[in-house]
Amino acid sequence: MEIVKCHNKNCGRPYEIREIGISSPGGKESEEISCPHCNDTYTRRSSGMFTTSAMTPEREADYNEANK
Repeated sequence: MEIVKCHNKNCGRPYEIREIGISSPGGKESEEISCPHCNDTYTRRSSGMFTTSAMTPEREADYNEANK
Protein backbone atom coordinates (compact mmCIF):
# COMPACT_ATOMS: atom_id res chain seq x y z
CA MET A 1 0.00 0.00 0.00
CA GLU A 2 1.11 3.52 -0.79
CA ILE A 3 -0.35 6.88 0.23
CA VAL A 4 -0.32 9.68 -2.34
CA LYS A 5 -1.80 13.16 -2.55
CA CYS A 6 -4.15 13.92 -5.41
CA HIS A 7 -2.47 15.70 -8.32
CA ASN A 8 -5.51 17.94 -8.81
CA LYS A 9 -4.67 21.34 -7.26
CA ASN A 10 -8.36 21.83 -6.36
CA CYS A 11 -8.40 18.57 -4.36
CA GLY A 12 -4.95 17.65 -3.02
CA ARG A 13 -6.35 15.09 -0.56
CA PRO A 14 -4.39 11.96 0.31
CA TYR A 15 -5.61 8.47 -0.57
CA GLU A 16 -4.37 4.90 -0.57
CA ILE A 17 -3.16 3.00 -3.66
CA ARG A 18 -2.73 -0.75 -3.81
CA GLU A 19 -1.04 -2.49 -6.72
CA ILE A 20 -2.40 -6.00 -7.21
CA GLY A 21 -1.52 -8.82 -9.58
CA ILE A 22 2.13 -7.78 -9.96
CA SER A 23 3.48 -11.33 -10.03
CA SER A 24 3.04 -11.82 -13.77
CA PRO A 25 6.24 -11.48 -15.79
CA GLY A 26 6.41 -9.61 -19.04
CA GLY A 27 5.60 -6.17 -20.31
CA LYS A 28 4.09 -3.44 -18.28
CA GLU A 29 1.09 -1.49 -19.48
CA SER A 30 -0.24 1.91 -18.48
CA GLU A 31 -2.91 1.53 -15.81
CA GLU A 32 -5.23 4.28 -14.60
CA ILE A 33 -5.22 5.56 -11.02
CA SER A 34 -8.21 7.69 -9.97
CA CYS A 35 -8.57 9.85 -6.89
CA PRO A 36 -11.54 8.53 -4.85
CA HIS A 37 -12.42 12.12 -3.85
CA CYS A 38 -12.52 14.01 -7.16
CA ASN A 39 -11.94 11.28 -9.80
CA ASP A 40 -8.82 13.01 -11.17
CA THR A 41 -7.03 10.29 -13.15
CA TYR A 42 -3.44 9.66 -14.17
CA THR A 43 -1.59 6.60 -15.46
CA ARG A 44 1.32 4.58 -14.17
CA ARG A 45 2.96 1.53 -15.70
CA SER A 46 2.36 -1.83 -14.06
CA SER A 47 2.11 -5.50 -14.90
CA GLY A 48 -0.88 -5.61 -12.52
CA MET A 49 -3.61 -3.10 -11.73
CA PHE A 50 -4.24 -0.40 -9.15
CA THR A 51 -7.06 0.06 -6.67
CA THR A 52 -7.60 3.25 -4.70
CA SER A 53 -9.51 4.01 -1.52
CA ALA A 54 -10.22 7.03 0.62
CA MET A 55 -8.69 7.16 4.08
CA THR A 56 -10.82 7.44 7.21
CA PRO A 57 -11.18 11.05 8.37
CA GLU A 58 -9.00 10.28 11.40
CA ARG A 59 -6.26 8.67 9.33
CA GLU A 60 -6.36 11.50 6.78
CA ALA A 61 -6.01 14.07 9.60
CA ASP A 62 -3.05 12.13 11.06
CA TYR A 63 -1.41 11.91 7.62
CA ASN A 64 -1.90 15.65 6.99
CA GLU A 65 -0.47 16.51 10.42
CA ALA A 66 2.61 14.33 9.86
CA ASN A 67 3.20 15.72 6.34
CA LYS A 68 2.85 19.48 6.79
